[in-house]
Amino acid sequence: MFDFLDCSFHGCDLAAMRFCRAALQRAAFHSCRGVGLYLTDAMLRNVRFEDCQLSYANFGLSKLTRVEMACCDLSHASFGYAALKDVRWEGCRLSGAELFGVSLRGMDLRTDDIDGIVLGDKTELQGAIVSPLQAVPLAALLGVVIE
Repeated sequence: MFDFLDCSFHGCDLAAMRFCRAALQRAAFHSCRGVGLYLTDAMLRNVRFEDCQLSYANFGLSKLTRVEMACCDLSHASFGYAALKDVRWEGCRLSGAELFGVSLRGMDLRTDDIDGIVLGDKTELQGAIVSPLQAVPLAALLGVVIE
């Protein structure tokens, strides 16, 4: 188990690193490469990721509280069954991200690329805030036919 408290990471290569069951508190990641990073079953509190490459990262079963991700590539990342509380994605690429079992209620996704997100029973989207432009592909994902 890894514990990171009051840490700042700048330009670090964290690709394919495994931090399962890690605890990160008051940490910041800026311009880091974390392709395939494993943060499964972890606890992240007061953490900020900015301009990070996190495609294929795995946050499954983790607890994220007051986590902000700005201008990050989270394409094909997995958040399966993660608990999100006061989490913000701002200008992030989430295309192909796996969000099954994750409540997006109250999350503002209007600045994010959410094309092709992967959902479980589709209840994950209840209460999420999206733009009219995002609503069209989401409607198709939910089985709605638009003519």
